[in-house]
Amino acid sequence: MKLVVLTCDTHTFLLKGFAYLFNKYWSPEQVVDIYGTMSPSFHLPSNFVFHELSGPYPFDKWTDSVMEMLDLIEEDTFTFMLEDYWLTDPVKLYEVDMLESLMKNSWIKRKVLRVDLTADRASQRHYHVYSLSSLNVIETVPGTPYQMSFQTAIWNRKLLQKVLIRGENAHEAELDGSNRLPPGIEVYGTLEWPVKYHPVYRFRRHEFNYQYLNSEDRVVIEKMYP
Repeated sequence: MKLVVLTCDTHTFLLKGFAYLFNKYWSPEQVVDIYGTMSPSFHLPSNFVFHELSGPYPFDKWTDSVMEMLDLIEEDTFTFMLEDYWLTDPVKLYEVDMLESLMKNSWIKRKVLRVDLTADRASQRHYHVYSLSSLNVIETVPGTPYQMSFQTAIWNRKLLQKVLIRGENAHEAELDGSNRLPPGIEVYGTLEWPVKYHPVYRFRRHEFNYQYLNSEDRVVIEKMYP
């Protein structure tokens, strides 16, 4: 699986906690490709590989960095996360692998933009489309909010390149991008929530939100960020 994380200069420090929780709850065997404009000043685990983007990475032109990242990715499908998405529970790896296989199906690749790995799509109007072992794969009704949400998902790279435009911040890309989706493009999810995490950093307040971490993880994280 190709798994990528996009970061920016002001949030690179979050990768330290992200990496610890990722290797605990996902796998230290999974390679994580980090894309950003400034390499971390601290050591990352050996399964984390940093790729430098040209920069700058302005908040109001977030999609410029995403589009540059997509040009560097060779795989047709990839899992996309952000550096403040800190895992809180063991990932259901078998279910993630099944969804990745689904996304690689040639018929699916022609029409499915992404398969959400969180509870994001299950919270919107949807209907059942597949049963894959323990998984109930759903499709949200076209026109529902945040079809282009950047919650963790497996993305179709070529379709994402077609719908992104330059010069948008992340919120605009989610809202306006959802409205730009052409007819026939579908967005899938599941009822099972295979990847559980919570954003941990309030960037406007420059403070952490540890309330969703268990006591063991909180002790470790607080030592990382005294």
